[in-house]
Amino acid sequence: NIISSLGELGAFFIPGLEQLEDREQAALLTLQALSDSGFEKPWLLIYDNVEKRTDLDALLPKEGAHIVMTSRIDNFQG
Repeated sequence: NIISSLGELGAFFIPGLEQLEDREQAALLTLQALSDSGFEKPWLLIYDNVEKRTDLDALLPKEGAHIVMTSRIDNFQG
């Protein structure tokens, strides 16, 4: 699940995030941290087996990361 995975990622650099019960909020806080953190190099987020690009609209950081999406759908529009 993308939401859970983003929350787990964020727990590595946001103290206490793993204790947040709202997993969607944890994922959004992770994306916000990636955008605002000013890491020396951008993160690489890989979203695997995406069925619809629009499913990820709310799960893309505004900056601070490069995104790779894979899909098994022949006519996938990324």
